[in-house]
Amino acid sequence: MFNQSKNPRVKRSLVKITMATYELLRNADLRDLTVTAIATKAGVTRKTFYRNFGDVIDVLDYGFYSFILPFYQNPHCDTYYDFVLSTLAFASEHKDVLLMAKKQSQFSLLEGLGVKYLPNTHYIQSVVARHQSEGFEGTFCLIVASLTCGLLEEWVDDDFRQSPAEVASKGVEAIAALAEGQAL
Repeated sequence: MFNQSKNPRVKRSLVKITMATYELLRNADLRDLTVTAIATKAGVTRKTFYRNFGDVIDVLDYGFYSFILPFYQNPHCDTYYDFVLSTLAFASEHKDVLLMAKKQSQFSLLEGLGVKYLPNTHYIQSVVARHQSEGFEGTFCLIVASLTCGLLEEWVDDDFRQSPAEVASKGVEAIAALAEGQAL
């Protein structure tokens, strides 16, 4: 878990460490990344690193969280199609992050973080409000995160050739098949 203090000094350390980590990931494999290398690149001590993060994955978690949070709070996504279209529009502005995730074989990490943060989205909250069954939210978040990450990964593998609307339509078809025709 990352340090969630609102202290400006802590925020600066979080950002410096995160930026250094992503900079190092451009040329190194995630498995080879060390706390010492990150701290050196960020200009902080190992102690500062561990005061703010438990490990390198926590840095990626923070980066994903701070990067995606404004998008996830988008109130304009009422359908899965809108959600995927909005996701792709956002992702198309940040293709470098997707390409890095592909290079590092980290789409599963993105999926896990998606599951973690999806319950806070307007889209998930609106769907969950319509379905009162036990365990629905967790299952639905897992399905949406898995499917959406799969669509993103496919889009990257295809060198972004398909339009966002085509990719979103594919996602809607998959959700419809899973939901046996129920509108999600």
